[in-house]
Amino acid sequence: MNESYKTEGIIIGKKDFFESDKILTIFTKDFGKIKVKAIGVRKILAKMAGHLEMFNHVKLDLVKGRNFYIVTGAQTIESFSGLKENFEKISILYYISEVLDRVLEEDIRHKNTFSFLLSAINRLKQENVNFSLLMAFFELNILSILGFRPELLFCVGCREKIGGHSFFFSHERGGILCESCGNDDFFSSPVSPSALKLIQLVVSKDYDDLESAGLEDSSIKEIKKISSFFLEHILGRELKSKQFVKF
Repeated sequence: MNESYKTEGIIIGKKDFFESDKILTIFTKDFGKIKVKAIGVRKILAKMAGHLEMFNHVKLDLVKGRNFYIVTGAQTIESFSGLKENFEKISILYYISEVLDRVLEEDIRHKNTFSFLLSAINRLKQENVNFSLLMAFFELNILSILGFRPELLFCVGCREKIGGHSFFFSHERGGILCESCGNDDFFSSPVSPSALKLIQLVVSKDYDDLESAGLEDSSIKEIKKISSFFLEHILGRELKSKQFVKF
């Protein structure tokens, strides 16, 4: 008899499978990223179809099949319908989902990653959310959780503590370069002192603290560029959904 499981998760991918089934990619609280087969869910009268839509936060009943988990029951916790009706916000949901699908291996649970994802999605529901700041926060912190935290206090070239007034960021070396090392590194990018301070806050502070810090738009745009390039360097490819994200 196949083992049965209960968990909750967020649907981050789906594709059709044969005539009436779907294969879902679900980021779960208990098992990490898993592939789930939803049998008959494409049929007109399928009871679970509405619960198994993209980005839904759902409770799941699963059994372990030979190649996939098989969903035997699903109940929506939250559908995030308001986000799905907003083009900018749903484009961010697609981007976040693609990032997770690329950076996470299957069947590996990363502590605190599920709650981090859920909190990021819930922040999107705010009316005056700064999209660039939220996405930079997501990109840098999801990489930090997975072991790719950039070095921001010591030069990744000479290993001296960062000081002075001119700084560079090296995606190849994974962190900040001092003025001397940065000038010798053709592939590094200049970083303003205000952006360096902000990026240090982003990976060490709660998002609520950032929102109340009176941040400059120029610094936010600067660290968003750094975080996106750093993420793509780690992944080794450009993300398809990036073309729809305009901030």
